[in-house]
Parts: sequence; structure tokens; C-alpha cells
Amino acid sequence: MRTEDVVVAVQGIPVAHTIALMEVLISHPREVSMQVRHLDGSIETFSYIPQKDMEGNNLYGFSISRPIETVAGLSIGDAIIGAFGKLFTSIADTVRLIPSLFTRDGGLGESVAGPLRISYVIGEMRNAGIRTMLHLLAMVSISLAIANLLPIPGLDGGAILLSLIEGLSGRRVSPKWYVRFQTAGMAFLLFIMLFVLSADIRYFLSGPH
Repeated sequence: MRTEDVVVAVQGIPVAHTIALMEVLISHPREVSMQVRHLDGSIETFSYIPQKDMEGNNLYGFSISRPIETVAGLSIGDAIIGAFGKLFTSIADTVRLIPSLFTRDGGLGESVAGPLRISYVIGEMRNAGIRTMLHLLAMVSISLAIANLLPIPGLDGGAILLSLIEGLSGRRVSPKWYVRFQTAGMAFLLFIMLFVLSADIRYFLSGPH
């Protein structure tokens, strides 16, 4: 291998990032068949048997370069202003994408993720740096906040909707109607939870990408 070579496949399995590469190497520890793309664009395939250290761990004999991103520092004021700007942009983008979840192109099962897939994605991003990790966690928090404000019974948005109804009608909602409203909402939320969990399970059964 040469400096600046790019690994494109291992054991005939395409790899798009470092984590996928290491997963394949761990799964096939005896003999490795690797396909690399050189700087001039040519593709070369070779095989080798990894050596082992004193503890029996594989020594693959190469290292992976990590790109370093340099971000210019900002004053506290500029950082706060920039953070709020990105926050509002993220909120607007999330709200704009909600209708697409219910279209054929959006694909609800592919667009939403439950705790299983979210945990997996966070784990996959563990080596991407603190900046990327914090951005991902912020996007998850924004999505949860917006979902909680949807006018669905059982969520804060449902409580806001009831308050608006009472304010516009000038009278309180009857306890009987309120119970029915909340029960329907909880049933709907339970259905969504089961749907999201089943989507997560299908995602892992088909192989994470």
C-alpha cells in the first residue's frame, strides 16, 4: 500500500468509512483480501495474512489518516449569535421536512428512527469528533422538541390544542371528552412507538448502512 491510498473494499465488501473497514477486518481475521484505489485512480487488489502481537491481536500493518478540520475561534457574542442562527435554521428545516414523511418519496419507515437506530448512529459517530457529536445530539433534541409540540393528544402540543379550544369556545372541555381525547392520543402514540421500533428492527435485519 502507498500513502494516500483509499481502501474501497475488503473481502469483496465495499467500505465507505473507517468503521465499516474495521468491522470487516474484525470479522475476517485470518486472511485479508483488500482492494485499494491509488492516487492516480488505478485499482489494485492484494491479499495478506495479518501478523499477531503477544496477546494474539491482529496487526494489520497500516494506519489510517484522519482529516483535521481547523475552525476559527469566535468571540462569546458572535458564538451565541451564530448558535441561535443555526438553531432557528435547524428548526425551520425540521418543520419543513415533516410533510415529506407522509409522502411516497419521504418514506416514513426510512425517515424516522427510534432509540435503537439513534443509539447506533451515535455510536457510529463516536470517532467523528466532539463537534460532530454535539451537532448530532442537538439535532436529536430539536427533533424531539418539535415532535412534542405537535397537536397530538398525550403530548404538550395536545395540551396546547385543548387550551386553545377552551379559550376560543369560552368553556372548559368536559372530563368525559377529555378522557376520550387523551385515550385516543395515547393509542396513537403507542402505534407510532411500535411502528418506529419495527422500522429499527427491519433496518438492522437488512444490515446497517
